[in-house]
Amino acid sequence: MERAIPSSYLLPPPRLLPNDELPPHLDRLELAPYTGRLPDEIEPFTPAASEDPFTAERATAVAERVLDHQSVRQRLAGAQWELIGASRRSGKDEARQVVVVIYDYGRDTAIEVTADEEGSDILSVSDFAYQPPLTHLEIERAVGLAHADERIAHHDLTDLVTNAIPLDPPAQGEPGAGHRVLEVLFGCANERLPRYRAIVDLSDRRVLRAGLVDDCCGQEEQR
Repeated sequence: MERAIPSSYLLPPPRLLPNDELPPHLDRLELAPYTGRLPDEIEPFTPAASEDPFTAERATAVAERVLDHQSVRQRLAGAQWELIGASRRSGKDEARQVVVVIYDYGRDTAIEVTADEEGSDILSVSDFAYQPPLTHLEIERAVGLAHADERIAHHDLTDLVTNAIPLDPPAQGEPGAGHRVLEVLFGCANERLPRYRAIVDLSDRRVLRAGLVDDCCGQEEQR
């Protein structure tokens, strides 16, 4: 008679390969085929390319078709917006769909447009209050605004490395609540702390704060 395993019982973790059995690391990220005995918990897996990959080129083409739909054009009419990207999703026994994400700076909402796999048929257009990932264009725009700000422009930024970090938007009731805000940092590649920083509001396209960063305590000087 088989005994039931108690619900509080923890199964042992998979055994790890001993250090001397690890496959050698070869050129870049390639690994040599492992020829030793595999633990019982490991099942060999051979990776293969997808037969129908959703490439960047395909995502761009689908997004362009979605943006050309009348319902989407009506939603974006008069709005200041940025295309974030497109992704494909599907569930078990469900047809594949594509979700195109657009950010509306006026309403500070992410617009999710759900369409069929090819972007020919629009299924829904919905607004959601969240911050999607930044695009390269948004980062370049924020860096450009920071560069042009008079509180930083008079400093020599030629050889400094630039980084941009998304910040949580101000809370409801505060100025700029829900806005798309970035911190732009200018620093030397060999130094741990940045030298200059700017807080950029992309929703209003303006620099909120900018100046020199104190090397000791990280405090910002307004200049």
